[in-house]
Amino acid sequence: MKYKREEMLDLNEENVKKVFGYCIATNQTPKENIHAYTFFSPNCKTNIPKMNFDKVRLAQMKKSINYMLGQLLPVHSRDLIMPIHGGFRKYTDKNWTVNRMLLFSLYYLGVATSQLPAFEQAPDSDQNFISPINRQSSLEPTFSPNDPNFEKWCRDNNIVE
Repeated sequence: MKYKREEMLDLNEENVKKVFGYCIATNQTPKENIHAYTFFSPNCKTNIPKMNFDKVRLAQMKKSINYMLGQLLPVHSRDLIMPIHGGFRKYTDKNWTVNRMLLFSLYYLGVATSQLPAFEQAPDSDQNFISPINRQSSLEPTFSPNDPNFEKWCRDNNIVE
């Protein structure tokens, strides 16, 4: 996937808050632009509310959301199964957040842009926030623009338009 520089956001709390706040539907969002998304699949029986997003703004931010998701450690590890708690860590093996609500905000954005499937209950596990998993979609690893190896990574992967 090709990205423009302005779409390449570092995965951090501030950027997730900004993108989530921009994409969430408000009272001013035209009704035809609102779509509700759920974080868990229906078979999960977990009561997490549906979130209303502005479809137009989601479309505008899809590449940036994809880019931030690509910085998650499980994406770089190419894990097929990602526990919810796996999203706390960046590919550098450091936490980008310890705030569960910010992690869920990122995951909601991923589900709403179809970059992540809805999370499902892991077989033979208790219902808690460690057990649900997802099978990753076609997310590709990305590097933070703040990474010292970012420019080399861009050249090697022909990333920048």
